[in-house]
Amino acid sequence: MEQGRGTGVEVLGPGPVALAQPRSATPDEAEHVTLAGEGRYVGVAPLGTALTEQQAAQLARIGRDPIVATDPDVAGQVAAERDYWLLTLHGLEPTHARLPEGLDPADVLTQRGPSALVAALDSAAPLGQVLLEERVTNMEPAAALLEAVEFLAARRPEAWETGVQLLGERLYVGDQVAARFLRDAVQSWDADARKVVADKAARGGAIRARLEAKAQLPPTRRWAALAAELDTRLVDEPDWPATATVLQQAHQAGHDVTATARGTVAQTPLGGSPARDLRYRIVAGLGITPDIDESLPCARVEHPVHDTQGVRLDPRHQDTTLDRMDKSHGR
Repeated sequence: MEQGRGTGVEVLGPGPVALAQPRSATPDEAEHVTLAGEGRYVGVAPLGTALTEQQAAQLARIGRDPIVATDPDVAGQVAAERDYWLLTLHGLEPTHARLPEGLDPADVLTQRGPSALVAALDSAAPLGQVLLEERVTNMEPAAALLEAVEFLAARRPEAWETGVQLLGERLYVGDQVAARFLRDAVQSWDADARKVVADKAARGGAIRARLEAKAQLPPTRRWAALAAELDTRLVDEPDWPATATVLQQAHQAGHDVTATARGTVAQTPLGGSPARDLRYRIVAGLGITPDIDESLPCARVEHPVHDTQGVRLDPRHQDTTLDRMDKSHGR
C-alpha cells in the first residue's frame, strides 16, 4: 500500500463496518485493529491511497455498514466526506468514529490501548449527520441548507424526519421549507446519484480550503457559532476565552464537544456566569484536565446570527410532508 496522508484501513465487524484512514495504512495496521477488537472488528487494508468505488461495492456486498475512522484533521475530514459519497452510492449508511486530534487508529491503539480504539468504534455516529452538523455550524444558512439536504438525501428514509426537524430549527426556516429542499435533493439523488457524487468530488478543493481556514481560527472564533446557539451572552463574558480554550482542548482529545455542550444546556440553562458555568460543566462531564490560563483577557467576538431574511428560498419551497416525499420516491 502506498504510504502517505489519506491512505486507509477498513475495519469490518459482526455489527457495523468501520473504515479508518490514518496517515499511513498497511496490512499490519489492519491486523492491529483486528487484535484490538478481539473478534468484534476485523481490519482490512484497501491497498491503495484511498477507498475506491469498487471497494465500496465490495463492502456493500458484505451487507454491513462501515464505520469511517479518518484522522481528525483537514485531510481526514476531506477523506471521510469522499468516503461518504462512495459508500452511500452503494446503499450503505456509514458512521464515523471520533479520534483524538493528532492520532490515527494505530496511534490510539499503541498510545492509549485497545479499549480506547474499541470505544471510539463503539461510539461512532452517523457520518451523514456529522457532515450535516459541520455545514449547519460553520456555513451561512442558505449555503448550509443546500449542502445539508444533499447529505440527508443520500441517507436512508428513516433519517429524513429527524434531519428535517434539525435543519428547520437550527437554520430558522421551519420544517416545511427544509422538507421541500430535501425533496428536491432526493429527486436529484434518485435521478442520477453518480452525477451527484461526481459533482461533490469536483468541489473537494473548495471544501478543503474552507476547512483549512476554519482550522486556523483561534478558539474564541472557532467556537463562537456554538456559543451563540447555546447562550448569546457567552462570547461577551470575560471567561469566554478560557472556556473556548477548554472546548478546543476537549475537541482535540476526541470528545464530541458540540453534543456535550448542547446536552448540558438543554438539561439546565447556563447561570449568571454562563462562560464559567459551561466550562465547569464540560470539564466535569468529560472528565478532562484543562490546561488554561484563567487570566486570559476577553476577546470580543462577533455574534454569528442566522438571519432568515438572508436565506433566499424559492416560493415553491413552502409545504410538503415527509410521507408524501417518501411515497413519491418509493424508498
